Amino acid sequence: MTKNKQHLLLCDIFKERFGYVPAGIILAQAGGIFLAFQKDMYFIFPFAFKKGSFPVRNMNPEHYDFIKNLPKEEVSWLKIKFTLFLTMIVLFFTTIITSYLFL
Repeated sequence: MTKNKQHLLLCDIFKERFGYVPAGIILAQAGGIFLAFQKDMYFIFPFAFKKGSFPVRNMNPEHYDFIKNLPKEEVSWLKIKFTLFLTMIVLFFTTIITSYLFL
């Protein structure tokens, strides 16, 4: 629940600066539990990828710079969430690979 409040606060800050929230975020918010991680991806991508790289090629450069320059206390939870997500994926694939190796 706290993460949702932090997400909404981040959306409010974005809306205050640019006057709107990107459509992808609004659609992901409406998706409920099925898109729970997806709603944060727009904010996570600038921390995970270089400006101009393939995953952020369609992102407005002003949005990229704005998100990238937000204070650490406002985005630290995003970095933690993304790190845990990557760890989960690595462990998932490690489990699959090791289960096939030891059959």
